Amino acid sequence: MKDVKIFNFSKATDTAFVRTVIFRARDVNVPYYISRSWESGPHLAVTFDGSAEDAVIRQFAAQIRREAEAIQLNPDDELQVREQYRKMVNRIAVLEKKDVPEMMADHGSVKVEANRFDYHNPTLTRIIHQMRFELQPVLEEVFFRLHEDGEAMPALMPLLFHHVSETYRDEGRNKGYFSFISHVQGFLELSEKQNLPYTEADFEKRFRTHEHDIGALDAQGDPHIERWKEVWGKISDSYKAEIHRNLDESYLDTIRKSVADLDTGFQNDFHQQFVRYFRQTGFLADMDATAYRFIVNVLYLSLPFLKVSALKKQQFIYMAYRYTETKNARTWREEIGV
Repeated sequence: MKDVKIFNFSKATDTAFVRTVIFRARDVNVPYYISRSWESGPHLAVTFDGSAEDAVIRQFAAQIRREAEAIQLNPDDELQVREQYRKMVNRIAVLEKKDVPEMMADHGSVKVEANRFDYHNPTLTRIIHQMRFELQPVLEEVFFRLHEDGEAMPALMPLLFHHVSETYRDEGRNKGYFSFISHVQGFLELSEKQNLPYTEADFEKRFRTHEHDIGALDAQGDPHIERWKEVWGKISDSYKAEIHRNLDESYLDTIRKSVADLDTGFQNDFHQQFVRYFRQTGFLADMDATAYRFIVNVLYLSLPFLKVSALKKQQFIYMAYRYTETKNARTWREEIGV
């Protein structure tokens, strides 16, 4: 599979340019998905299915290069982007111990590269790619709803996250939202340790501000949201059995290690109670729960395309889990029997 990386440093033209990229990508006539990254500079990456011919991909790259090069960039904007990139490189080097290219690509440049995404084994890697291909059309609907129609993220995104969590139910009850609680409670604990200004009280205040709007939107039967629910439900149903067949003992070891890490690495109430719940029920060893981890990973991989930042992701998953609790009139403590 090939990625076509397109470097556009003009924030003002981003939405219109994404529409152009989609228009051109559809002409290739194979499945594709679009992601974003800051590696080598802010860019869109269009990943095409392996059936795309090299000549067709080169033609797409040439067309989109002409479009990108035609975008005028204010010199002050370029200086700002380059300064952001320098800070990002330094931060990743320290926090993630990861090498990031120090040299930025030029605005308007286009690169064609082999896709390097890899997840555990070739079959699981292929499944994640396939999920992303199938998800792309509904992501495009959400993107333009947010960035062209101007819909407020704090109502729409938590509701969309909630409906993703609904794809994992056990005995008729939503258990998918546990993943959101784990993610955000870990973030809040680390924020406290690092003296960062993010607290559960602030997140709760934000949820209360938008709670009515989330519920009202959920009650509308919005056709875009109904499509979102349908696509995620089909993805979950289609790949669950195949994921089960391709999990080996080393992958299950990573799950067991993750539970041990939760036990020793976090002291917040949720993680301490959840580890006990896991040991009593074997929750994370349940194959449906394991398949759901793939669903959540694909959701998180999709967020940069929608321009949902890392902080907004944490806020929205908090709001999603609180909306789930409110909707069901049942807290996570009641759900796990605390």
